[in-house]
Amino acid sequence: MVRKRRNNGRSKRNKGHIKRVHCDGSKALVPRDKAIKKLIIKNTSDINSLKEIKKSFILPNYKTPKLKSFIFYSITYAFSKKIVKSRSKNVRRCKNKLI
Repeated sequence: MVRKRRNNGRSKRNKGHIKRVHCDGSKALVPRDKAIKKLIIKNTSDINSLKEIKKSFILPNYKTPKLKSFIFYSITYAFSKKIVKSRSKNVRRCKNKLI
């Protein structure tokens, strides 16, 4: 059988079993290393309150804390919602170019 990708679409390498995560769109169980990961960075408060907080602080270079979280998508959901696009064989083989 022909292999489409060198790593079979996974980043597992020599780890054995990988726990599964739920896709945020379709709620399907997907292996964590195979899922499409997106890092979401949000402010802990809205814009207006951030301006007031910055005015009230004595330190001029103070940065407010941010909430960081990963969102996992299954490949079928990510492809159908155009989060990930299909690439030609030459572009898939090239390690330097990533979408």
